[in-house]
Amino acid sequence: MILRPRLQPYAIASLACLTLIGSAAYDLYRERMQAVQTARGQTAALVRLLEETAHQLFRRADAELDLLAQNPAPARGVLPSDGFLHSAGPAGVGAGTDAAWRTRLEQGRAGVLQVDRLRRDADGRWRLAIGKRVPPASGADGVAWQAQLDLQPLQRLLDTADTRNNGFATLFTRDGWLLATAPRNDALPLRNWGDAPMFTQHLPRAPNDTVQQVVVRDGTERLYSYRTVRDFPLVISAGISLTDALAAWRQRVAWHGVLLGLVSVAFFAGAFGMSRTIRRREEVQQALVDARVDAERSEAFLRTLTDNLPLRIAYFDTSLRYRFANRTQCQDLGLPRERILGHTHEALTGHAATDPLASAIALALQGEAQNLEIEETDARGHRALATLLVPERDASGRVAGLYAASLDITERFAQRRRLDAALQERETLLREVYHRVKNNLQVIQSLLRLQRRNLADRAAQEALDESASRVRAMALVHERLYQSASLEAVSLRDYTLELLQYLDETLGASARGVRLQADVVVFEARIEAAIPYGLLVNELVSNSLKHGFATGAGGTVQLTVERADRGLRLTLQDDGAGLPAGFTLGADASMGLQLAASLAAQLGGKLTAHNDGGAVFTTAMPAFAKPDHD
Repeated sequence: MILRPRLQPYAIASLACLTLIGSAAYDLYRERMQAVQTARGQTAALVRLLEETAHQLFRRADAELDLLAQNPAPARGVLPSDGFLHSAGPAGVGAGTDAAWRTRLEQGRAGVLQVDRLRRDADGRWRLAIGKRVPPASGADGVAWQAQLDLQPLQRLLDTADTRNNGFATLFTRDGWLLATAPRNDALPLRNWGDAPMFTQHLPRAPNDTVQQVVVRDGTERLYSYRTVRDFPLVISAGISLTDALAAWRQRVAWHGVLLGLVSVAFFAGAFGMSRTIRRREEVQQALVDARVDAERSEAFLRTLTDNLPLRIAYFDTSLRYRFANRTQCQDLGLPRERILGHTHEALTGHAATDPLASAIALALQGEAQNLEIEETDARGHRALATLLVPERDASGRVAGLYAASLDITERFAQRRRLDAALQERETLLREVYHRVKNNLQVIQSLLRLQRRNLADRAAQEALDESASRVRAMALVHERLYQSASLEAVSLRDYTLELLQYLDETLGASARGVRLQADVVVFEARIEAAIPYGLLVNELVSNSLKHGFATGAGGTVQLTVERADRGLRLTLQDDGAGLPAGFTLGADASMGLQLAASLAAQLGGKLTAHNDGGAVFTTAMPAFAKPDHD
C-alpha cells in the first residue's frame, strides 16, 4: 500500500518515534536488569559479610563453651566478658531442664553445636539456647553442655547493616525462629517464620541464594539474599525493596518519557508542517493541473471556434512572430500550423508589410487599436482584407502582443471599385447634363435677346427681358451645379449673390442709384428647391426695381434669408414708393407677382406683402427643412 504524500511525514514521524521508543525501551530494560543485578550483588555481598561476622561470633561462643566444658570446676558459671554467653553449664541444670532438649544434646554428634529455641529467663528476657555433647576425653563423664545466648550482640550485629532505601537484615534459626532484625523490631522475635517461602521452598533447594518475591510480612516486593551460617543451624538474610532498588531507574524512565514526549511532539509538529506544505504543494499542483486542463479545454474550444470562422485570426508577440494561427490563416498562407508558429509573416511569405500596414502595426505596438483595409498577395492570389489589430497588455500595462483578425473583402472591394467607377461615370454624365442644360438655357436667353432687338413695342421688349432674366436664373443654377463637387446642391449664399449681380447688371440698378444687398444664411440647396428659389428672387427684385423706384430715385433693396422653425424664411424689403393702397396678391397683381406667389407655394410657403417704409415681401420656405448639406 502506498501512502498519500501528505501522510508520509506522519508515517516517518511515527516510525522515528517507534524507533526511539524501542531503543529507549531496550536501554531502559538493560538498565533495569543492571539495576536489579547490582541490587542482587549488593544484597549478596551484605549477607556474606553478615554471615561471616555471625559465624565468627558463634564460633567464639562455641570455643568458649568448649573451654567451660574442659574446665568445669573452676569455670562453671564464669561468663565471657562480651556478654554473649549469659549462662553455661551441663545440660539439665537450671534452664536446661527441658528433657527433649537434653535428649537432643545427649544423642547429638559429639563436638557439634546445636541450637534450640528461644526461651524466656526468670528476668523476663529472651535467650537462645545452644549446646553440644562434649567428647568423653574432654568433659566430665562426656556429658552434654549448654549455654544461654543473649540476643543483644546479635541485634548489634544486624544494626551495623546498611538498611537504607527500605533495606532489611534478619537472623533466623534453621527452623524459622527470628533472632534479630534490622531495622530493629522487638516484637518480631516472638514469631516463628518456619512456614515462610525461604524455609519451605528456597532453603531446601539451596542453602545460599538470592531471590525476588513479595514479602508476606508487609506485601512489598523485595529482592533478598540468604545464607546458612557455616557449621551452625542459623540462617541470615538481607534484602532491599525492589521499588527502592529501581528508584533511580524509574526516574530515568520518567525523564525518558518526558524527552520522548517532547521529541514525539517535535516530530509530529514537523510532520504536521511538512504535511501542510505537501498539501499546499498538492493543492498548487492540482490547481496547475486544473488550470492546464481548463487552458487546454479553452484552447481547444477557441481553436474550434476560430477554425470555423470565416476570418483570419492570429496572435503575434512583440517581435511579430506567430504564436497562434487559425485554420483560415494557415490555408491562406498555404502552410501547416507547425511551420507557421514561431516565424514572422515576412519570413513565411517573402513580402514586407506595406506602408499602411507597417504604420498600423507600429501604432498597435504602442497600445492603440487599429482598423484598416489592406491589399496583399498570398497563396490564393491577390486579396483585399479588412484588418483589426488589438494590442494585448500584461499585468504591468505593457503591450505583450497583438491580436489580428482579417476578413476577406476582395469581392466587396471589387464591388466598391465598380460602384466608384459607376459613380464617377454618373458624375461625369451629370456634369455633362448640367453643362448642356446651362448651354441650352443660355442659347434660349440669347434667342430671346435677339428677338427683343426686332421688336419696337416697349411692352413686348419688357416681356422678353423678363423671360430672359428668368432663363438666366435657371441657367445659373445648372452652372453652379456642374461646377460644384457634389453635383447635388449649390451654396445658397453664393448663388444668391451671383444672381443679384446679374440682375444689377441687366436691370441697371447701380446706374439708377439702387443698391442690391443680401444677407443669406449658409446653406446647401438641392436643385429641386434652388431653381424655384432663384426664380422667386428674380421676380421679387425685378418687381422692386420696376415699381418701387420708377421715378428714378435711388434706394436700397435688402434680401434676407434666415433660418426659421421649419426650413428658411425669405424677406425682401425696399425703401421705394411702396405698394399702392388696397394692394393684394390676388388677380389684381402683375404677372410677375402672381408667378412669385406660385413659386413661394412650390417652396411650401405663402407669399405676403405689406408696406413698412417701402414694399415688404415675406414667405416661408419649408422645402429647405431637410438639407442634405449644411
